[in-house]
Amino acid sequence: MRAPAVLDDCVITLSVADVNKTFKQVNIHKAAGPDGLPGRVLKACADQQSSVFTDIFNLSLTESCNFYMFQEDYHSPYTQEAKVT
Repeated sequence: MRAPAVLDDCVITLSVADVNKTFKQVNIHKAAGPDGLPGRVLKACADQQSSVFTDIFNLSLTESCNFYMFQEDYHSPYTQEAKVT
């Protein structure tokens, strides 16, 4: 399913080039987001996956829907120990 070609003026739309550029700027040394995709995958597959993700993002913006996984808080089950100095 593709996002409609003609969109309202008040709806933000992203281009494939914008998404591709953003994917290539991902820091691969940071942890994966709530979707579980490592930054290394996004960066390595930017050219192949940019159009797919652009359609998903634009459809989400057009429908004004949010993905539930980005609304949840994540709390690690591990506690961070204080450093003794």
